[in-house]
Amino acid sequence: MSKQDPPGPPAEPSSDKPGLADHAVSALNAWIGDDLAERGNTLHEPMAFMQGNHPLAPEELPGATKVCVWLHGLGCNESMWMLDESETVLPFGSALQEDHAYLPLYIRYNTGQRISDNGSQLNDLLQSYMDTHPELEELLLIGHSMGGLVIRSACHKGEGQAWTQRIKHIFYLGSPHLGAPLERTANVATHLLSKVDTTATRVIGEVINTRSKGVKDLRYGNLSDQDWMDFDPDALLENKRVAVPWLATARHHRIVGELVSGLGSLGDAVVPRASAQGDARGLEPGAPDPADVQRMPWLHHLAVAQHPSVYAAISERLTPAGEEVPERTPFVADVAEGADAEDSTKTDPPESPAPSPKGSDPKSDEKRWKRIRGIKKLIHDSVDRTATFVERHHRHAADKPFRILEKVEGVAAPAKVVEQIYMGVVGASYEGVRVVNKIVEGVDDWVVDELQARDGEE
Repeated sequence: MSKQDPPGPPAEPSSDKPGLADHAVSALNAWIGDDLAERGNTLHEPMAFMQGNHPLAPEELPGATKVCVWLHGLGCNESMWMLDESETVLPFGSALQEDHAYLPLYIRYNTGQRISDNGSQLNDLLQSYMDTHPELEELLLIGHSMGGLVIRSACHKGEGQAWTQRIKHIFYLGSPHLGAPLERTANVATHLLSKVDTTATRVIGEVINTRSKGVKDLRYGNLSDQDWMDFDPDALLENKRVAVPWLATARHHRIVGELVSGLGSLGDAVVPRASAQGDARGLEPGAPDPADVQRMPWLHHLAVAQHPSVYAAISERLTPAGEEVPERTPFVADVAEGADAEDSTKTDPPESPAPSPKGSDPKSDEKRWKRIRGIKKLIHDSVDRTATFVERHHRHAADKPFRILEKVEGVAAPAKVVEQIYMGVVGASYEGVRVVNKIVEGVDDWVVDELQARDGEE
């Protein structure tokens, strides 16, 4: 098979990739991203196509007849697909573009939000891309872990729309179609702690239970709104998952990691084999072909999104029957004619871009100030919520002694008066903390506004 010419330069950024701060925000979104979104915190990362570490609207993106959209997993961002090639990792997006001419487009999203909410956003985003790029003939979707569930949710919501009709293949890399045991373990732990009537166990249980709704959706691999509406999401192992059909017009390739070959219950150490394969015993309509499962021995959960052997499996499945699988070549610069053979695989290190003067990149400046405001708001929200949290447990700790005194003859009446005075003082004290925090937050807002204004004048 002759190799196709790739559609222009890779869409992934070469010089401005997510940095340490971006990774920290992605991890924070995984843990409390639902709360950040509900409170309007600027650290919330709404779903968007990313290029050069900046969000782009669908109409700003390049177009092509063949496009591959990449979705990362929990707590990650698009940088997980943008690696320097080595013996153990491979930049899947660039490789797929070079070998099969799929233009790579990368998505970043708030992994702490409901999977069904992210599915709705992905449906809207892909339809918008389709509306502005009618030349698209084939759409390939690849998701790692939670990203695969978001893809399934989006396909369910977008069935019959133009973008779903362009899909021939979907790859799920270590996606927990039937849920993840770690989340079920956390569910049991918080439930048991809540049943032990001590302040310490209640505090520990509530802290663990602050994990996001997106994480809790991984308990059973929830895909639709019906999975979580009208019931307690913290109920002990209560599986309300509704069967969601697999997109009938696409092939669903499931890549399954096996950290210990043959030990399917361990899977890739995060997702068991049965869950990654989507073995629902025929409970879901349109169950995919069992032949579209590829087991990858000795690979852990992250490796299934980066290992060359996984890419080889993807490439082989995308190669039409009767054609040769494209031979993988290293990403090296063209060698000048007459160069020494021993230097033929070497490239000069890229020149480091000169640091941009402050204010020269409006997008970066805006992002920096949004992050500062988000951190500021997160701190004040945390103080407010901690005050309320401690107050609640302060009241709980004092409640039992007063209940005992109420049963002592001759003491019940004065004990009730003391309780009312005590609880009033407790309430006033913690309300004072919240009021002061609100005043300080207002001062901080003014300071940040002034600093940003001066920064823009320099």
